[in-house]
Amino acid sequence: MEFWQFMFVPTILFLVVVAPIWITMHYRSVSRSSRSLKATGCVSRICW
Repeated sequence: MEFWQFMFVPTILFLVVVAPIWITMHYRSVSRSSRSLKATGCVSRICW
């Protein structure tokens, strides 16, 4: 078997299952951290 034939199924599974979950969790954590920074008075990671 060629390398690309061997890697076809894992690549498709990664793109269909893992990547969307990863992207969703990343942006969810970014929005949570920005909300907590706004609640404490910190803007652009500078607190005063």
